[in-house]
Amino acid sequence: MAVAAPSSTLSRTTSPPPPPFPLLLSLSSSSSSGARRRRLRSSPSPSSPPSSSSSWASSRRIRCSLDRQTLFSRIAPIYDNLNDVLTLGQHRIWKRMAVSWSDAKMGDRVLDLCCGSGDLTFLLSQKVGTDGEVIALDFSRVPLSIASTRQEQYWKACYKNIKWVEGDALDLPFMDCYFDAITVGYGLRNLVDKPKAMQEIFRVLKPGSRASILDFNKSSSTFISSFQNWAIDNAVVPLASRYGLAEEYEYLKGSIAEFLTGKELENLAKHAGFSEAKHYEIAGGLMGNLVATRDKQVHCAPKKKKQKNKTKTKTKSRELFIYLFISLYSEALHRSRLRIEKASDREKRFRRRRRRRRFSAMSSPAPAPAPGALEWKLSQVLGEPLPGEKLEDGDTISAMEFDCRGNYLAVGDYRGRIILFEGTERDHLGSRNELESRDYPATARPIYTYKTEFQSHELEFDYLNSLEIGEKINKLRWCAQPNSSLFILSTNDRTIKLWKASENKLKKDKEAKPSLCIPSENALLAEKSFLVGEAERVTRNGYYLEWRNKKPRNTSPTSEEGPEKVVDIGDTTTAKCRRIYSHAHDYNINSISNNSDGETFISADDLRINLWNLEISNQCFNIIDMKPFDMEDLVEVITSAEFHPSYCNLLAYSSSRGFIRLVDLRQSAVCDQNVRILRDRENKKSGTFFSEIISSISDIKFPKDGRYILSRDYMNLKMWDLHMESSPIATFNVHEYLRSKLLELYSADSVFDKFGCCISKDGRRFASGSYSNNFRVFSRDGGPDDGITLQASRNPNRTPHINSLPKAAGLLTSFARGLSRRGHDIPSPDNNEEIPCDLKSKLTHLAWHPTTNLIVCAAKSSLYMYYA
Repeated sequence: MAVAAPSSTLSRTTSPPPPPFPLLLSLSSSSSSGARRRRLRSSPSPSSPPSSSSSWASSRRIRCSLDRQTLFSRIAPIYDNLNDVLTLGQHRIWKRMAVSWSDAKMGDRVLDLCCGSGDLTFLLSQKVGTDGEVIALDFSRVPLSIASTRQEQYWKACYKNIKWVEGDALDLPFMDCYFDAITVGYGLRNLVDKPKAMQEIFRVLKPGSRASILDFNKSSSTFISSFQNWAIDNAVVPLASRYGLAEEYEYLKGSIAEFLTGKELENLAKHAGFSEAKHYEIAGGLMGNLVATRDKQVHCAPKKKKQKNKTKTKTKSRELFIYLFISLYSEALHRSRLRIEKASDREKRFRRRRRRRRFSAMSSPAPAPAPGALEWKLSQVLGEPLPGEKLEDGDTISAMEFDCRGNYLAVGDYRGRIILFEGTERDHLGSRNELESRDYPATARPIYTYKTEFQSHELEFDYLNSLEIGEKINKLRWCAQPNSSLFILSTNDRTIKLWKASENKLKKDKEAKPSLCIPSENALLAEKSFLVGEAERVTRNGYYLEWRNKKPRNTSPTSEEGPEKVVDIGDTTTAKCRRIYSHAHDYNINSISNNSDGETFISADDLRINLWNLEISNQCFNIIDMKPFDMEDLVEVITSAEFHPSYCNLLAYSSSRGFIRLVDLRQSAVCDQNVRILRDRENKKSGTFFSEIISSISDIKFPKDGRYILSRDYMNLKMWDLHMESSPIATFNVHEYLRSKLLELYSADSVFDKFGCCISKDGRRFASGSYSNNFRVFSRDGGPDDGITLQASRNPNRTPHINSLPKAAGLLTSFARGLSRRGHDIPSPDNNEEIPCDLKSKLTHLAWHPTTNLIVCAAKSSLYMYYA
């Protein structure tokens, strides 16, 4: 049998000793506690006749409270052990059910009333996570001390959000509508005034939230009541007598007899103000759990304290208000005068400038306004296969990135190769007649040509974990260029490499004539002797790289050959691996990002984010760790991470639950606290089976100003403002036409596809890929070019909004109605209507030129470039 947790009534008359644990807090003010002590002193003693029935009830309540507080202080040290023995560990299952019924979610603020030794508190802490807050309240210090000791022994990262409070359950020291969920474990039965306690629970609970109350069940069945009495007399009391607590545990039988039935508890909750109340019998009717829900339509206002009528205080406040109003009004008048004077001065200066430039303005035509919409055209196609040519899976592009100026484009594929393209501006912008007919200035668009390629990663095997590590390039990032050399970071699933690409002279030796002084059989040996010690690689066509300081000046003592032995035939680009950052990730790397300081970068896998120094490859620092102690408690994984473009101390990372967290590296070595957490609260209210799947964020991007964050999930593009955490400032639908086909997409595993996004140089336009080799371009400010759809092909045509495509009406709606929250089987998909797109052809990688309106999208092994 589970024993009742300590409850709370009124404050004690004697001052208690200081708390034996450091985390004990008290939210009650000194004035309120002093008022309670004065009320206790003024209450009549039990021997004297009571002045009224209310004072007698108050005195009796105080005496019962002190007796119960002493009782629970004595049983607290053995409370947990007895519960495990008497219930065979089943009480932990009942408490998990109570926490589940409370509907506490990640990031909520919850209250564990009558917390006792903290079993429900620790479960709530794991439920709300490190972003939430758990307040555990009890009226006895001994259970709170034991709970605090357990917190230190069984430490978890989420336990840091727990606050232990000594307080009164009949007068909670919290303002109205303060908690998202409330739990009570074996405490309501022991409260002196149960209606008052239920009213307090209702007061501090937010509208639409739940209270879950676990306790013994006073059953109407004679068999269950007899079994409860038999278990207390023959199991609970004899076991407690070994610890000298037989009398304390005999209290259980009387408290259960005086408790309310399930129907009475429901009526009590509704009488307190709850709109819904349901009592569930568990453990065969031995235990019960009351779930009470507050109505959503109730408007919350802070609780106002009653104040006495003080005329002097009101008069002083009135005078102070009048004085402040007059001072602010005079200051506003003064500022308005200054503003008018400055405006008149600006008007005078403007008129003088206008007179001076009148004739020059008449001679030079005014510039034409910029067109409202961008006209996207196909600029270039690279790597397009020939008709009938069969493509291999290894040639598919897996990553691409522009450098900071757009002069170079790096592309990675599934075979672990990196291909570099160099951009040159096209000189020919059109004929003269064509240029004169335009009403806007023509801009030269860059044309990219092949520069070099090299093998970045090879197929590896992890012998420790018996795991094959593929050579696929997951991410590419350009580093700062201190000279003419290019530096690139590339990563596969486990290893990160820093490559240096530089240009060198490509030379070829002249064909040497055999010397008269050297025998013919030693001529070849004599020619090769000059190449001893050269580390350069010889290519297939006989050319090799040779530095000028290593070049032999003469290969023969004869003067007929002359001093020139090599011929320059051009330049070539070679790549060399400078650093290898390995053995730091146990899970697949999904992101790398360079810091604005130019010295450090981060690498992120599914559960951890590490901080590296570019010059140190054998050491890194783990700054974020989301791996739980037990992998069964895993609720989310990291999907993307990005450094702030301007502030080297700010870092943003997204998760599979649709959250974007912003952390500050200056706060602590391990960033377990968030500066901001961006989440769409409106989207979480409509929860379906697919809600968590389609809300997973696949990519995030910062614009250059760093004020906003662009995120891409399966359905939408969202623009977030770092100053507004509750919801995105704009949502752009990309796959809304597929919402009715989520079941078919889930069966085909297409709902797990991850699409990237890109953003323009000014942060006003952005693009993201879709199926059928389509991609969509959006504008933050709206306009005629907002939401246009383009296709990556030789003949791209602007298609109408993709939302107008046919839908299967009612498929997802009927599915969601029959789907319970947990444990529901997924029905088979309905294939009567086909999905209106090609799921095999998809654009997952796009890049926007950093200085001009040019978009590069990767379709399998080809690059399609569009300019505007």
